[in-house]
Amino acid sequence: MIEIKQMLDVDYRKAEESFDFKDADAEVISFVKERNEDLNAIYESDELVGLALIEEDKEAYIYVFIDPSFRLKGIGKKAYKLCEDRIKQSDSKVIMSTYKLDNLDAKGFANEQGYSRKFSSTFMAYSCNQFDLPELSIRNYLDEDFDIAYNMHAVAFHEMRLRVGDFPESVVKQGNDKIRGN
Repeated sequence: MIEIKQMLDVDYRKAEESFDFKDADAEVISFVKERNEDLNAIYESDELVGLALIEEDKEAYIYVFIDPSFRLKGIGKKAYKLCEDRIKQSDSKVIMSTYKLDNLDAKGFANEQGYSRKFSSTFMAYSCNQFDLPELSIRNYLDEDFDIAYNMHAVAFHEMRLRVGDFPESVVKQGNDKIRGN
């Protein structure tokens, strides 16, 4: 039986120590390290087999990662269904998901689950070579900068989604205390 559970410290440790994240989304890997509360444990018969990132909002988001040693057993399909059922209980209007562009198995899996392409993006990898930069006058971030900085970020991503043309329902997301970290 597949279950989606709140992550415990033991789950984070087990995932870090034993999961093969070679084809996982970078965000999920960082969420494991940061102990992000939106990350959930996927269990089959009391064994940790994967992770589910579930973000519930008007535009909900699901990302399911099944450790490669547990794939091709129907676990991912059942986990997606459980995540979708949970989101359908909220006021979400659409459910989105993602996969790494170069992972054709994940693309096929997403299509089988009823997900279709809405948007494409490119992540860039840091090459460890820094640009030469002149000395800049920079001050530290202050908490009162949050509203302006978050709004600038939200507007930029909203405009980008509209220009790409695959997100006609895009809205400018508003900052809140959860995002702020309070």
